[in-house]
Amino acid sequence: MAETNVKGLNHIAPTQIKNPDLQKITTSPFARSETRYMTPVTMNFRDVNSFKTDSIILCDSPGFEDTNGAEIDIANGFGIITAVKGCHGVKPVVVISYKSIGDRCEGIKSLARMLVGIIPDIKDHIKSFSYIFTKFPPRERNSIHALLVDINKNLSAEEKSNSSFTIFLNDMLKKTNSRARALDPMHDSPKEILEELAGSPSILHPDEVFKLFITEKSKIILQEQARKIRSSIMLATKRFEYLFVQYKLDQLKGLETLTQQQYIIEVYNECIQYITDHLVKEYEQGTSALDICLMHEKVLSTEDIEKYQRHMNHAESADNLRDSHLGKEVVCSSAFIQYLNKRVDTLLTDIKKKDINELIVKENLDKLKLLSEFFPTVNDTYANTCKILSDKINRVVNSFKSTVLLHKFLESANEMTKIHESLGILPDHFSLNDLKATYDELKEYFLNYLKDYVTKLDHIFCQEKMTKNDIDSLNTCVCMIEDVCNATVLLEHISKNTLNVIYEDFYPKF
Repeated sequence: MAETNVKGLNHIAPTQIKNPDLQKITTSPFARSETRYMTPVTMNFRDVNSFKTDSIILCDSPGFEDTNGAEIDIANGFGIITAVKGCHGVKPVVVISYKSIGDRCEGIKSLARMLVGIIPDIKDHIKSFSYIFTKFPPRERNSIHALLVDINKNLSAEEKSNSSFTIFLNDMLKKTNSRARALDPMHDSPKEILEELAGSPSILHPDEVFKLFITEKSKIILQEQARKIRSSIMLATKRFEYLFVQYKLDQLKGLETLTQQQYIIEVYNECIQYITDHLVKEYEQGTSALDICLMHEKVLSTEDIEKYQRHMNHAESADNLRDSHLGKEVVCSSAFIQYLNKRVDTLLTDIKKKDINELIVKENLDKLKLLSEFFPTVNDTYANTCKILSDKINRVVNSFKSTVLLHKFLESANEMTKIHESLGILPDHFSLNDLKATYDELKEYFLNYLKDYVTKLDHIFCQEKMTKNDIDSLNTCVCMIEDVCNATVLLEHISKNTLNVIYEDFYPKF
């Protein structure tokens, strides 16, 4: 070692480096930290003229509150803890520089708080600590213990209440009581120092002891970064930019996993809740708007469906985000389809309960048809609904024929009215020509029945003498013709002139 001057600053630098591991170590007199990562140096005791034949590994670690910024400071902390946790045993050596102490000894207090943060249960491992004081002027070396005593006397109430902090400070007082190890690189024997360090007990299972620590200064910067990420996430959520939201959430989750800081965890959870609430709100808005459009006497337009699809597409673009961060219970795109299917089933149920000539049938059927053009899942329901209505038409036709045979002409007229009015209800879903043909078929069936019924009685008029049964049959026919002529509803479909022809053909035969 030799004293030198670097850019006007006093410095002690190595002259001859025999240990190849030491060539990785950089020294300088500047305030900027030179150590960027944990650097191991294997020291053989025989190289320092010790009687011991084994070796010890010294690790030069980066300092905290690194002058290169919070990012480097946090990375240093993570690197140190990761390296230490990989060791079988650790002997902590606390190196305290004279210049780092500060006028009010804040340097030592800060160092103590940092070490307590790294080793929360420091009282169980305090015996393993060693303390080396560097760069102390010769006249200050004998006052190190007195300096620590003064610090201990002037602790604040908060510092006194921190048991781990006081345990660490008391250990420094105890181990410097007889003599503080004030390092003099130019004159001290490395043999003595190394043997003293090697003789201290090790912290076993360091992976269970050491925790990641972040300085208060870096915490403030980290919290500010978390707030910026939260702001970006909220703005992107409002714009439905869920791919960017996922990217930012991944960043926030990475910070949470790395630092385990409660504030980061809270910000992450706030973002998750905000996104969840946003998705739920959009789902409620979308389904509520569709629900109104599907109500009776409300019109469903293409614009309404496209708006619903936009809501659904937004939810679909958040599906990956839901899988990676939000959780399965959060509203997903399939919820929109499930709700749509539920409302479609309601439309179908209403149609099943109604006659083919009711206006609500047209409303619901029109809505089903329009929905089927946008949502393939509705196609089957629409086709099934048309099949149901087709069966209803057939039942009306069969009921009409039955009531005619039973001479329940008022009921016959009502069934015919249903078919006639369906011409204005169903033409957008059934062939209008087929519906008209069905209607004409009913009229033709009715007239043919009347004609055939009357014609079958012609043989009675050819007989010389009528029996009681013959007279009853004629009376029944007369009553039937009168009932037909008096059924005003029926006359809306079959002209009275046509009926009069049959009537006039029958009465002259009496």
